[in-house]
This record gives sequence, structure tokens and C-alpha cells, in this order.
Amino acid sequence: MKSVATGQTVGRDYLQLFPSLFILHNFRQNTLNFSYSRRIGRPSFEDLNPFLDYSSPYFYTLGNPLLKPETTHSLELNYNYHTDLNISLGYSRTSDYYNYFTSLADSSGATKQTINNFKQYNTWNLSISYNKDC
Repeated sequence: MKSVATGQTVGRDYLQLFPSLFILHNFRQNTLNFSYSRRIGRPSFEDLNPFLDYSSPYFYTLGNPLLKPETTHSLELNYNYHTDLNISLGYSRTSDYYNYFTSLADSSGATKQTINNFKQYNTWNLSISYNKDC
């Protein structure tokens, strides 16, 4: 695909798989649950738009037509004990994470905001809850 505004050619491979897997095991009054998924986060039109968008004379936003979608792999393990105690451990890794980057545009003092891909980030989470009727 060739951008009319920038003249750049952007090649993309759009064929990807986004599987989900869920495994549940019941034993007595307890349950063990495992899940895996791969998801995609696509940038909006404004994020890809290469034209200047002025909010004021001193602040503008500039999209990035070379922005790639971010993909996330997630794993989660849950354990329920007698429906009272729930322990959950999760991990996710997001690649090609995109976010805004703000910097000075030039010597005029104007500020520009652009969006770029970053390598990746990892997230761990642990949740423990106990519910008991009185």
C-alpha cells in the first residue's frame, strides 16, 4: 500500500491467527482453570493519519502511517477452593505496543505529539479473594 500523503510504501502481512484455549478441571468441590489467548489492538484512523492536527498554535498532533498493530499473548491460571477462596495468577506480553510521545517540535516552542511503536511490555498479576457467608 502506498501513502498518497507521504509517498511511503507500507507492506503488511494481514494473515495472522488469534487462538484461544480454555481448560477446566473439576475435582471434588474445587476447580482448576487455565486459559491462553492471543489478541490484537489496532490503531485508530487518527493514529495513522499523517496530517498535522492543530489543537492550538503551540500544540499539534501528527499520526504515523507506519504504525503496526499491537499483539498480546495472555496466560491465566485460576484455582477455586470450595467456592470460598479464589486464587488467580496471570501473565501477558504485548509486542509492538504503541503509545503517544510528546516533544518540542522546533525552536518556536511548539509541542508536537506523535504515536510510535515500542518493543514490548510484560504484565504479571496475582489476585486472592475469600468470600464467606455469615
